[in-house]
Parts: sequence; structure tokens; C-alpha cells
Amino acid sequence: MNIPMFFEKRGNQRRKLTGLLPGRLTVAGAEASLDCKPVDISPDGLGIITKALLPAGTEILLSMKGEKIAFEISWGQPDFGKKDLFRYGLRIKDESRNVENIFVDSGCLK
Repeated sequence: MNIPMFFEKRGNQRRKLTGLLPGRLTVAGAEASLDCKPVDISPDGLGIITKALLPAGTEILLSMKGEKIAFEISWGQPDFGKKDLFRYGLRIKDESRNVENIFVDSGCLK
């Protein structure tokens, strides 16, 4: 069922996620996983919540099944009044890829 999380003025509507990722997110150049929760998705990107303070433009890698998919932080803000959490919008760098299809193919989105 394709029900948008909320309507907004953007190229594609975001859809709510269950919190599952098809792989491991890391900040480019770092070994440790980024401790985060995915909250929404669109064909162009992914929304996450984390305690990490990251600047716009930071490259984030999704490592899965022998491939790494690069994202870039487009925007960030404190998460709706929740103390010490930040919400980020990640845009996929390879615009020929569809983020929703990646999640559907891995079983993380129906």
C-alpha cells in the first residue's frame, strides 16, 4: 500500500518505514556503524534519526550484499523536541537508483 507519511511540496512523497535497514549505515571513512533509526523513504532518499551531530554534505554509505550505496546529508535539524536526537534527510548520490526499490528488493519495504 503506497500511503505517503505526509504531503509536502517535493518531487516525491515520503513513505513511513518500519525501522529496518537493508544493510549497515556508516559515515564515509569511518569503521563504526551509524547508530540510527530510518523513519521515512522516497525514491530519492531516506530520513533517519540519530544522536550523532553531522553537517550537511556528509557522505553516508549503505553497505549491503557486497555493494556500497552512497548518500549525502541534504539537511538536518533537532528531532521535533526529542532531547539529544537529530533528524536528517539523506539523498542518494546515484540519481539513476531508486531508494524505495532497494528497500523493496531487500524485503525492508512492501
